[in-house]
Amino acid sequence: PDRLDPATRGAGGDREPDYADYVCALFRAMMKRFTGLNERAVEIGLDLLVFPQGTRARRLLPGRVGLSQMALHLKVPIVPVGCNGSDRVYPGASPVGKKGRIVYRIGEPIPYDALAPWHVEGGFEPFSALAERDHAARFRGVADLVTDRIDGLLDPEYQRAPDAGEDAARGADRFL
Repeated sequence: PDRLDPATRGAGGDREPDYADYVCALFRAMMKRFTGLNERAVEIGLDLLVFPQGTRARRLLPGRVGLSQMALHLKVPIVPVGCNGSDRVYPGASPVGKKGRIVYRIGEPIPYDALAPWHVEGGFEPFSALAERDHAARFRGVADLVTDRIDGLLDPEYQRAPDAGEDAARGADRFL
């Protein structure tokens, strides 16, 4: 980005921007674009799909708060879906599946009103440092609720592990 938002600059904007300032500004611009695309999708009646389990993790891992931020910002319901067997159909990093069976179980929708304990009055900018600082507990609450609902839709071998040890794919490996 050629122009930096004052929020991404040093104390009072009294110094020249450095590499980290540009990275933060780029991330913020990307997240604003991402949020705008999601807003537009909802406006035209499309559903948003998020796969918190990924396709490679055997066990359900703790939910990420990005889903919470979008659901609260867009004021949309969340439909939990449990996915069983994708790790066998998509082994390793291959995007091409092999013959096998994947079972999806669709849970009861969680309406926006049911998320009332975690609503953010006055709005917030999704994926911003300010939103994460001020509303982290709310975002975590929604993520935990969704994770609990997904866990109930999974076969025992895919349910949340008491401790995410060797069974858990980490980072981007959850999706590759």
